[in-house]
Amino acid sequence: MKERYQVLTIVTAPPNGDALTGILYSQECLGFQEEESGGKLKVSAWFAEDVSSIEERIQAASRELNLSIFECSASFQEYDPEEWLENFSRSFSGIDLEGVFFIHPPWVEPSPDVPVNILLEPGHAFGTGTHESTQLALLALYPVLPGADSFLDVGTGSGILAAAAGKINPGLDITICDIDSMAVESAVETLANNGIEEITAVTGGPEAFSGRDFQVVAANLTSPVLISLQEVLTSLASEFLVISGITAEQRDYTLEKFLDAGFELEGSPERNGWVSCLLRKA
Repeated sequence: MKERYQVLTIVTAPPNGDALTGILYSQECLGFQEEESGGKLKVSAWFAEDVSSIEERIQAASRELNLSIFECSASFQEYDPEEWLENFSRSFSGIDLEGVFFIHPPWVEPSPDVPVNILLEPGHAFGTGTHESTQLALLALYPVLPGADSFLDVGTGSGILAAAAGKINPGLDITICDIDSMAVESAVETLANNGIEEITAVTGGPEAFSGRDFQVVAANLTSPVLISLQEVLTSLASEFLVISGITAEQRDYTLEKFLDAGFELEGSPERNGWVSCLLRKA
């Protein structure tokens, strides 16, 4: 059965593709298709029909990142989820992330060659593991979770970070939150599919945990959102804080806010113009 979705068509320069992908994910994009021709990149992104002001938010975020948007237009189209899933299954065979994580759909078997396999259904909320910000967050979390006792995933999206945390440390006390109730439901399902059911799931922002602390806190969001949440994030992290969703140009300005709050930088890897920061409480 076909469903009706809002489709945003954006034309930009090919080097802007990764940054634009991050913006689309941050706006709860359900999926997108890219086509490069004549020195331009055309991106068609699908959104739920009830999402308002998508075009304005995309334009504003693009201006903040100094991205040149040549064209941006919205339309409504019919879309068959089963047909999309069939097409997606032909092209997606999983992601091997530096031999540490293997993110795979149900039609692909786990890899016996990596320590952490994560099962992720397609079509879930933001965070499929394909974007650099998610990959960098996963890699930053890997060394600090084995000895941790509690973990908070802020803006959980599909729940991929929390699923990885539960696989790395089965005894970990896991809490997830997201302002989108559908994302929370999706994340709970992702965790259950990975054998992780003993969790705390909250619809809302990190302010809901005021007065508590977690040994490890992760927030894979965007730089403006991270800065707006700096005070609450630093108050919740008792030892480690992982922030991701930051472009290389935003790194120093964003990082400064967290270092001033009493954290030290343990690492800041970069991938295709995106960075994450592993911070430790001083």
